[in-house]
Amino acid sequence: MYPAIYRALRLFWPGGLETRRYLRELERTQWLSKDELQALQLTRLKRLVKHAYENVPFYRRRYREAGVHPQDIGHLDDFEKLPFLTREDIKNNLDTMIAQGFPHQKLYANETGGSTGEPMRFFVADSFWWRNAANWFRARAWHGVNEGDKIAWFWGARE
Repeated sequence: MYPAIYRALRLFWPGGLETRRYLRELERTQWLSKDELQALQLTRLKRLVKHAYENVPFYRRRYREAGVHPQDIGHLDDFEKLPFLTREDIKNNLDTMIAQGFPHQKLYANETGGSTGEPMRFFVADSFWWRNAANWFRARAWHGVNEGDKIAWFWGARE
């Protein structure tokens, strides 16, 4: 009974409709052939590089310094032309990594656990959480655990 109630109410949760949309996309694309998947990856990556170049000051500057223009990306192998992003890049340029015109009030500060000794701070939007939830639902379903099924988590901690 619990899973049925859970599934009936899930659309009313914050992000419920967005999570459903992302999950449907993940379920659809997981069965693509290798060629279809690579074509989808290329399309999306080209769109992302173009968006970053046109809207994100950090990436526009970085790509120009590397002599890379979005039109130079025509195959998946071309992504090797893009400069690496380091922890220091993020730490020192966080404010210029936000797309121009994106409402800052829709960004939430987040950070890593600090396993390297210093947590790394970054921003996420709501869509991050909804996509993450969709990924979890799909991964659990691969193991026969459906939405609303009871599960237990075990992990270790130093203290």
